[in-house]
Amino acid sequence: MNNKQRQEKFLDKKDYTPMYGIYQIKDGSRLRSYRFLDYETLRVVGKKVKRDNYSFVYAESVPGGKINLEEIYTRFNLDPPADFTGYSLSVSDVVVMKYTDGNYAASYVDYAGFKTIPGFMAESGRSPRKQSGAEM
Repeated sequence: MNNKQRQEKFLDKKDYTPMYGIYQIKDGSRLRSYRFLDYETLRVVGKKVKRDNYSFVYAESVPGGKINLEEIYTRFNLDPPADFTGYSLSVSDVVVMKYTDGNYAASYVDYAGFKTIPGFMAESGRSPRKQSGAEM
């Protein structure tokens, strides 16, 4: 499955397969200064984490529906999938969990852990879901 097909499956409103997706800040000079910024700094300068500023870089189904954010972070820094073309998971990236009920929960990769980002996926037509223990 290529990345375009992964994105379509991840965003498919009729597909309730548990998955996670990774978004990284788009290339280009306009957003360069926001790459690798911690969440508090973004908040202080009055910026919000918006999906329009991010590129979808990867998605994967979760066998058994169980995975947590720390496991994803570790995998994409130590042993990323061979077909992953993004850079290692870093501060300012967003990991989105897609649950079996069709809802999403987005989390900003911060210097120490993750910050829940309400509304990151709202434009896809699904309701945001509160992160509960970071497990799918």
